[in-house]
Amino acid sequence: MLLLAAAGIIPAFAQDWNMHWIRHPGTTGGEQIWFRRTFTECGNGADGLGSEASRAQIEIASNGRFVLFVNGYNVSTDILVPDGGQASDTIRIMKYDVSRFLRPDTNVVAVWYSPCGNARGANDGRQLSLAFHGSGFSHVSDGTWLCRTNGCSTEEGDCETVDASQWQADWSAADFSVTGWQGAVASGNGCRSIVTEVPPLHTACRTSRIYQYFLTAGDGRKFIYDCGCEFSGQVRVTLRGMRRGDRISIGGLQYVCSGETDEQACRRFTSTQCGRIAVSGNRLTHDNIMSVEGISIEPYFHDSWIY
Repeated sequence: MLLLAAAGIIPAFAQDWNMHWIRHPGTTGGEQIWFRRTFTECGNGADGLGSEASRAQIEIASNGRFVLFVNGYNVSTDILVPDGGQASDTIRIMKYDVSRFLRPDTNVVAVWYSPCGNARGANDGRQLSLAFHGSGFSHVSDGTWLCRTNGCSTEEGDCETVDASQWQADWSAADFSVTGWQGAVASGNGCRSIVTEVPPLHTACRTSRIYQYFLTAGDGRKFIYDCGCEFSGQVRVTLRGMRRGDRISIGGLQYVCSGETDEQACRRFTSTQCGRIAVSGNRLTHDNIMSVEGISIEPYFHDSWIY
């Protein structure tokens, strides 16, 4: 049983778990979503965190991928969470000790969610289920959560669109205005799905090496780069002098520029086979491309009991 737990193989059916699903009210397919909720009290002590030493845990379930933040800090530190081999019809539950991220007054829990594969989770109403509990308090995801799309999307075939022009700085932090955000919609369990509880000892994904790409050919607005080897991961392009809204194609990534100085175009929730890569855009010149780097992603055994 211990070996099964270490491998992350603890299967069940969705109805067997007490899940509290929420979703964005208007998504239809591959849209990536920001969720957040502000908690003004996390206990009944005078400091708002209970009379005992402040301890808290978050349990998060999704059949997509996600990044979890507490008060603006990235709690889910691996590069792809859950691991990059997850099937979209499998719900995974992950647990995080978030005690060290808590503040004595207001606490914000935020999630950047991406559907996985064929985006079934977006279609049947199950995007996110979260429980936040500790000494003297317990909260679950419900209609009091806020959400918004961020212009990014995940498509089939390991393709991704990243629209940096729609991003809001510090969206996961406590000191942030939520003007224009919508209320999340509580939803049921939907279709029966396999559920896997991922233990602290599990297979995860991390960056193993950074490769430098070199220009091999250029024709107008299209430039071919090569790093001399093949690997699984992501390509990161540093751009300068682009206008807000300019569109850049980098393999299976469609990137919309923010117009900031030295912005970096990179996938967020997908990986692909990298090696020879084409970078193109309507206004793109070679002078706009500061660097092209390859981020090699490899599986490893996550052996820490504290996330």
